[in-house]
Amino acid sequence: EGAEAEARPNVGGAADATAAVGPASAGGVDDAARPDGGGERAPAARGAISAKFVAKYAIVLDVVGLNSTHSSCFTKNYARFAKGTGSVLATFAAREEQLETADQAERAGWALRYFSPREIANLHGFPRGDGFRLPADMALRKQYNLLGNSLSVDVVAELVRHLYAR
Repeated sequence: EGAEAEARPNVGGAADATAAVGPASAGGVDDAARPDGGGERAPAARGAISAKFVAKYAIVLDVVGLNSTHSSCFTKNYARFAKGTGSVLATFAAREEQLETADQAERAGWALRYFSPREIANLHGFPRGDGFRLPADMALRKQYNLLGNSLSVDVVAELVRHLYAR
């Protein structure tokens, strides 16, 4: 992992530790970014990542866009460490093109932000609305801890169906 390494953020999900967006969020990241599968996306200011942080850690950030269908695995250390803890979302309402690096995204005027716990739950296929909610008074760090390394509800449901179909 020295300076000679060709490591770059991989827009759309890293080749290792990626998770496909499951059937519950078949609309991809854009669908998961909508609280209940419709309506407005979370504002870019919520979970915003500072320019200083991007300048320091751009090479290790996994950046996904709204039209991405894969993301890195979200871990319990999401939003605490930069490398290997989950993807960040590049949002720019007027554009849909993919960018090569986090640095390029920032220079092009994109806002980088962390996924909210609700969005991570959506990506994992947890029920939307009142079907699954974390307590309102729970600290954000605790919410990321609980959702980090979660199993996809859709994948587990399919495995159970397959096991009991025999």
